[in-house]
This record gives sequence, C-alpha cells and structure tokens, in this order.
Amino acid sequence: CRMQLDYRPMAEGQPSAGELFVSAEGGEPSQRITLQGVALTRGNLVVEAVEAGQENFGDVLVGASAARVFRVSNPTQQMSGELTLAGRNGFEVQPPSGDGACQPGVTVRGNAQSCTVGVLFTPSSRGAKSGALTVSSPLAGAKSLALQGRGTIGATLEADTGTADDVVDFGRVTTGSSGRQTITLRNAGDEAFAAPPELQ
Repeated sequence: CRMQLDYRPMAEGQPSAGELFVSAEGGEPSQRITLQGVALTRGNLVVEAVEAGQENFGDVLVGASAARVFRVSNPTQQMSGELTLAGRNGFEVQPPSGDGACQPGVTVRGNAQSCTVGVLFTPSSRGAKSGALTVSSPLAGAKSLALQGRGTIGATLEADTGTADDVVDFGRVTTGSSGRQTITLRNAGDEAFAAPPELQ
C-alpha cells in the first residue's frame, strides 16, 4: 500500500524535523523514517506591460494579429520555481525568443529578476474581447494580468433597398417621365473608406 505525507508549515523559520515509525500491528517498530522540511516565504510575482498601457491591444482586424511584450518579475528573495505561462480568449503566449525571454517549465526568478513574455492577440470575431496573461509557479503562486482588445472588420459597403429580396421596383413609368426610389448606402465596417465608393 501507499501512504501520502503532507508537510504544511505555518510560519517561516528554521528547518523542522520529525520521525515516522513503521511497524506491523502489535509489533515493535521495524523502521524509523526521518521527516524534514523548510518553511519558505511565498514570492510575489509581478506581471506588467513593458510599455505602459499595452495591456490594451486596441483595434485589430478579424484574422489579423497584434503583438505586445510583458515583463514577469519576482521582487522577493524567495525563488519562484519554474514558471508556467498561459493566455486565453484569443490572447496567445508566443514561444520564447531572444535573451531574457521566459522559458516555460525552465525559467526561475527571484531577487528582483525578470523575464519577458510575448503575447499575440488574434481576434476571430468582431467586438470587444477580454482575456488574460496568467503566470504561475510552485513557490510564488499565480498572477494574472487582464488584457483587452477589439476585433474589427474593414470598410464594407452595404446597400439597403428597403425590400426583403433586394429588388427595386419602379413600377409603371411613362416614356419621357421618371420614377424615383431610394437606396441607402452605409459603411457596415469599422474603418473608413480610403476613397468615396463608386456606383456602376
């Protein structure tokens, strides 16, 4: 059989120790196991944009992407343990690139050390998006940074004929006179046209 032991220190301090005696029912202890552990102070991860305000990715066309860089640091002396990185809701953590990049499952930070994380925002639909960059570790807990952006579509010309079948019927008009109907043109996108639209 297996037995699981938990060590739950209540306060930081010197190494603590104890003993576990193993014996059969009614018999003398056949084995003595020494238990020991050290109570550590949790770190305090800080997750922030390298440039202020970059938590907001702004307007990004649906299907396109925008990149931002964030900094992860641990200002305490307690080492963090290996970092785990995660993004959500269209905000994706990029593979580490360059010196000083956080390496998931490898990088450990403490004593005010830091590393950087690249995040890519790729909206799949139109509208405001909210997500997060979450960094977690065994000894420094987890910290999330809220991210936001907006998925947009380019300038799109849309004609409203006022009818369900998009048929403009001028009815009976005598030769030499004219009939009049109205079609409403509007920009159904989020961006302005570079030039006025042409009708043919």
